[in-house]
Amino acid sequence: MSNSDHAGTQGRPRRHATGDSGTDRLAASTVGVLTLAVGIVLFVAQILPFVDGWVYPVVIGAVTIALLVFGRRAAARARTATARLWAGWAGLTASVVVFAAINLVGLGGALVSILLVVIVVNALIALWFRSGVHAAIVQWLGFGWAVVAYLYGVGPWAAIVLALAGLWWVGRIGMSRAVVASTTLLIPLTLALALHPVTHDGLAIDGGDIATAAGLTALALLIGAVIGRREQYASFWPTMRVTAIVFLVLQILLAGTPAVAAVFEPVDPLPSLLGALAAWFVAALVATAVPTRPGIASALTYPAVLWAVIASSVWFGGPWPTIIAAVALAVPLGCRLLAGAPCGILGGVSSDGRGVVLPTLGIALLVGFALVGTSAGVSVVIPVLIVVGVGLIIVVGRLTWT
Repeated sequence: MSNSDHAGTQGRPRRHATGDSGTDRLAASTVGVLTLAVGIVLFVAQILPFVDGWVYPVVIGAVTIALLVFGRRAAARARTATARLWAGWAGLTASVVVFAAINLVGLGGALVSILLVVIVVNALIALWFRSGVHAAIVQWLGFGWAVVAYLYGVGPWAAIVLALAGLWWVGRIGMSRAVVASTTLLIPLTLALALHPVTHDGLAIDGGDIATAAGLTALALLIGAVIGRREQYASFWPTMRVTAIVFLVLQILLAGTPAVAAVFEPVDPLPSLLGALAAWFVAALVATAVPTRPGIASALTYPAVLWAVIASSVWFGGPWPTIIAAVALAVPLGCRLLAGAPCGILGGVSSDGRGVVLPTLGIALLVGFALVGTSAGVSVVIPVLIVVGVGLIIVVGRLTWT
């Protein structure tokens, strides 16, 4: 080939792909699909009275096939994010097709079965596109199915399988923070739902179920800390640990709030509390006997704190749940602030300015939480808040001036 063959292109600026082009493509795809969906819905709504019932699922089915084709074309061009976006929309429209088709054949009342079909269809799409976010959505669809099935007296076994499938996904398909986070939350939640008939006589969910979930969370953390030593699960444990602790901290704060504790007061708490305590002790003993990832000891303290808050609410009541919650959450913050030693995720902030400011702010908020939760009088609240505020100003001032 001669140099003259390139003469027409040498003077032209070349186009380079940038990160913004991928973002623009995703935005354009999203807007396009939304516009198409609105148009189809309006069109079908206009013609629905004049056409047979099978037309609606056929039209939406054709749209689903088109979305899947677009997704595979994007995947073939290595546009993974765009491909998974198309797959997500295809999962949504496929779910509509399932509901419409089953209603068409006269099985609209079988809600539990319909949801199972929707879950299977979306699981296949998630696997086809290897989409972690889609897989996590399928897991939560499974939990929604479990709640509906629970009302009909059906065990949540499919939801348990989907929750545990997150471990398989990370090991075989690839690391996905969305899958890890949903797996971390759903393993204890689905198992607690399965154990509810064992520990309760009625259908109502109460603090006993929360205690059971706390004990099961300890076991889930143990599993994550053990398998996290394998190479394919190297990133599993950090994400799981943070997800579990944040969720447990929120539950501790809610359980320590008197109004919330009164709503979820268990009728017969002893089976749940004893079962949760046994699960926690098993997790703690195994964690000391087998090799695990670092951080399991501090992570296991949070299920124990949640159990203690619920137990104190049942057996002592009054201000004790709030006090226990506030003090237990303030301890790791105090460790970081005073000794510089990270005691758990709440104290494990960076060693720069945030290592002082964030723990101090956290302690101040916990003091306010304790005072409000224990219904302390204004004569107590105002002086304590002033002392905490002055202390915060002094600490921040020292950090700024030194």
